[in-house]
Amino acid sequence: MLHQEIQHFVEYISPSPEEHEMRFMVYKSIEQVVQSLWPEAKVRLFGSYDTQLYLPTSDIDVVIFLPDLVSNNKRYLYLLAQTLETSGVATKIRVVAKARVPIIKLQEAVSRYQVDISFNVENGVQSVPIIKEMVLKSPAVRPLVLLLKQFLLLRGLNEVYNGGLGSYSILLIVVNFLQLHPKLSTGQVDPEKDLGRLLVDLFFLYGKKFNYMQDGICVEGEGSYFNKAEKGWSNSKDPGLLSIQDPQDPNNDVSKGSFEIMRVKQAFSSAYDSLTSLLSSQTVSERSQDNNERGNVPRKQASSILDIVIAISPGAIQNR
Repeated sequence: MLHQEIQHFVEYISPSPEEHEMRFMVYKSIEQVVQSLWPEAKVRLFGSYDTQLYLPTSDIDVVIFLPDLVSNNKRYLYLLAQTLETSGVATKIRVVAKARVPIIKLQEAVSRYQVDISFNVENGVQSVPIIKEMVLKSPAVRPLVLLLKQFLLLRGLNEVYNGGLGSYSILLIVVNFLQLHPKLSTGQVDPEKDLGRLLVDLFFLYGKKFNYMQDGICVEGEGSYFNKAEKGWSNSKDPGLLSIQDPQDPNNDVSKGSFEIMRVKQAFSSAYDSLTSLLSSQTVSERSQDNNERGNVPRKQASSILDIVIAISPGAIQNR
């Protein structure tokens, strides 16, 4: 039953062709404003748009490439923010100038989609082919990524600047989990038929078993763990930080900014406890129902299992 619920959730939450087109139109309206300021600029979509791993409420990620832009020149951020506002393209504009990667955060005026704009950041665009390749490695990757995104969104743990796990980190922990799952390699678990089992196992791994103090995650080859101390990635001030090696750059720790990772771990642990408790009680209930049916007692309709850990937010419903 949980497997079917996950399938229905993914079907509902996945972008429609109309939604995908609307997001592209938002990008084009921003591109038009950018090129009115800087005709030589190249404007690109990146992140979950190309991979279609986004939720209805997900931000649209846009990067602007300006060859003559001086590194960390904040003046460009404020100039573009002002122009987007005066042109009527965007509202609720905020310049986050002090972030590791300075960005403009805004709401597009017509669609009300949230947009993040950065300058001259190449790794986001370069990661798209890698992400697409990883999604194709297993039919379980996309459903589990969307589930975790929604799960963390509901708990305010899906944004790196708030200490949560970003989209790229979520993808990498899912891929590594599937790479190292002992029963997938032996065929005891089918990724196309056992999504419920895999979700429970994922919550168990990252909520209870994984050693955040010692181990880091690598998806290269068949996937592996590495010793954080040996790699020089142990943080004495926060030794429990999650470390994920970037497949594009082995010297980059993708999740080093996720300072609320212990809250993420606790959320996963609680989800595991809730799911296993409900699944166990449901098994007992089904046995009881089977006995009752022999006495012609009607079977009760089971409630949703997935709802106890992942619900559809009002914002997601509005954007469907």
